[in-house]
Amino acid sequence: MSVCFNGISDVVVTFQTASAAIGDLVAVSANKTVEKAGASDSICGLVVSKNGGFVGVQIKGAMELSCTDSAIALGRQEIVPDGSNGIKKPASGASGLPVLVVDMNSDKSKVTVIL
Repeated sequence: MSVCFNGISDVVVTFQTASAAIGDLVAVSANKTVEKAGASDSICGLVVSKNGGFVGVQIKGAMELSCTDSAIALGRQEIVPDGSNGIKKPASGASGLPVLVVDMNSDKSKVTVIL
């Protein structure tokens, strides 16, 4: 038997964008608009679809994200973008997006989080 987290309470919202692409972590950049998240921006979600100048952004549910930060662990964590479509822990004293980390691969290059 295997365990899969896909489809758990997924919520996808449509936003405008100038340059975000499928797979980008995005931040809200203007009214109704998102762009690729820079290092330590506030994460809005993950782009899962694109049609012209519009993107579908997953803002809730399970998602697999790149992570090379060895400080990330299983359980409740706060995360921020690393600027390269991955995640990291916030700097000391800073806050991030609260998530539940439910899976990490053996080399920690991918983690599954639930928003």
